Amino acid sequence: GSFEEWVEAGGHIEAEHVTVPLAKDILERHRVGGEKSPSYNARDPVDVVDMKEMLAVVPPSSAYDDVLLLDPRGSKSFLGNGHIPGSLNIPYASLLEPNNTLKLKSKEELLDVFAEAGIDAKTNKKIICTCGSGVSVCHLVLALEECGRDDSMGCGRTLIYDGSWNEWGSDQNTPKTLPSDDK
Repeated sequence: GSFEEWVEAGGHIEAEHVTVPLAKDILERHRVGGEKSPSYNARDPVDVVDMKEMLAVVPPSSAYDDVLLLDPRGSKSFLGNGHIPGSLNIPYASLLEPNNTLKLKSKEELLDVFAEAGIDAKTNKKIICTCGSGVSVCHLVLALEECGRDDSMGCGRTLIYDGSWNEWGSDQNTPKTLPSDDK
């Protein structure tokens, strides 16, 4: 939801000026004070596929029959810049409230958006979501989850190809559907 909805729901808001320390200051305090420094330990990505995995499912691969490829870029970008063969376009703007683009449509409206595109959000097929750069794909994954897509509930897995069109489109060896191919 939005900030306004947070306030309406009685969410806490800081009224005083809050100073957030810089990371270098926190690290220095730990170094001087002899405390163990805070650390970040990266984990292997979950539910993310790479180009090699994508190449294995893109048409004409026989594995394509068990996978749906969805791309939420706007239609101009999807059609005008090109896309991964076999991808279906569900523009992310179609998933959002028209008067509040910070909010997804209702579950019923989202199910209608997917149905109009010929997609069953709860299909047993694996769904791989891709976009231009790995950002707008998040709207699509969240919308699928809002519609009840959950691999623990018998639906297929929902995965993200985070290399997206930026990686795919710039690689000379990947198959592409380009604007001239759609005519």
